[in-house]
Amino acid sequence: MAATSTGSSSPTTSGVVTAPPPGSTCTVHYDDNRYWPGGRQVNVTIDNLTTVTKYSWTLTWDFNDDQQITQMWSSTYQQAGRHLTVRSPSFGGLPAMGSVNLGFISRTPGGATVLPGNVMLDGQICTLVQVLPPPPQ
Repeated sequence: MAATSTGSSSPTTSGVVTAPPPGSTCTVHYDDNRYWPGGRQVNVTIDNLTTVTKYSWTLTWDFNDDQQITQMWSSTYQQAGRHLTVRSPSFGGLPAMGSVNLGFISRTPGGATVLPGNVMLDGQICTLVQVLPPPPQ
């Protein structure tokens, strides 16, 4: 079930981005530019930078704030405190040199925009890329 928000957006961010080792095998694009008081919608794109298709994958990260996911689409998840584990859906994997998209809605006490840390795909550190909002016109 997809959700749409007409909330405002802001380029203000804080948080720690995990620097990947040389030869990182994945990139995670984190787009949290749709939010409202107390919540947000985040779209995530996972890029597989290897030549091997991942028929089953696990993405993990640690929130740097007290976000609590209330809904997720295109994958399954478990959250324990600030730690999140996202698993591939039964209907699809992560193609070699390809990507998959997922998204979620979370409650965000305080409303701050904070990027997650320790982003890993199948235990390998990923490059985290924040997707910035488009410039005002």
